[in-house]
Amino acid sequence: MRIRLLAISVTALFIVGSTVCTAQVKDAGLWLGVNVKKNLTQKFSVEFGQALRWNENVTELGSTFSEIGGAYKIRPRLHISAFYRFGQDRQLDNRYSLCHRYYADLSYKIKLKPISLTFRERYQATYRDINRREKGEVARDYLRTRLALKYDLEKKYTPYLEAEAFYRVDDWITKIRFRGGMEYDFNKWSSIELFYMINKEIQVVNPWTSFITGVSYTYSF
Repeated sequence: MRIRLLAISVTALFIVGSTVCTAQVKDAGLWLGVNVKKNLTQKFSVEFGQALRWNENVTELGSTFSEIGGAYKIRPRLHISAFYRFGQDRQLDNRYSLCHRYYADLSYKIKLKPISLTFRERYQATYRDINRREKGEVARDYLRTRLALKYDLEKKYTPYLEAEAFYRVDDWITKIRFRGGMEYDFNKWSSIELFYMINKEIQVVNPWTSFITGVSYTYSF
C-alpha cells in the first residue's frame, strides 16, 4: 500500500513536471557517480566523489568533476557541510571549460514517521576558465533551495522525492529540478542510488529541459 501511494506520488510529480516543461530544447542525459565517505567521529565525516554526466541524448560527455569536502552534525537534525569541486564542462565549440566550485549547505530534517522531510539551503560560487578568458575570475553565485521527502519502509530500500530551485544571487529563479528515486543499502558500508530527474532552465534564452537517469554508488567506512 505504501509503495502504491509512493508510485502515485511519483507519477503525479512527473506529470506536474512535464506540464511545466515547455522549453524549446529537450534532451536526455545519464549521470553516473561514485563516492567514498569516511566517518571520522560520530558528528564529522569527510567525502570524495567522482562523477560523469552525459547529455545530447547520452551521446556526448557533457561534464565530469571531482569533489571533496566534509560534513558536521550540529544537532541530530541539523547539519552543515562544505565542498570544493573541480570539473570540466563541454561548450558549444566542443572545448571543455575548467570550473572551480565552492559550496556550503545547511540542512534540517523533520521526522514524521514513516516520512521524513529535509530542507536544504545551498550557497555555491563557480569560477570558469580563470586566466583563460575575460571575467574568468568573476564568480557566478547561486542559492539552491531543496525540499526532499523520504519514505522509510524500514527495509533496505528507501524511496524519495525532491524538488529544487536555483536562484542567481542578483536575479530570479533560473532553473528547477524534480527528482524521484530510491536508495538501496547492500550492507552497512555500501549503498546505491537510482533516480530519474527533470532538469528545466527558465527565464533564459533557448532554455533546455533535460530528462536524466542517474546511478550513484557510495562506500562508507
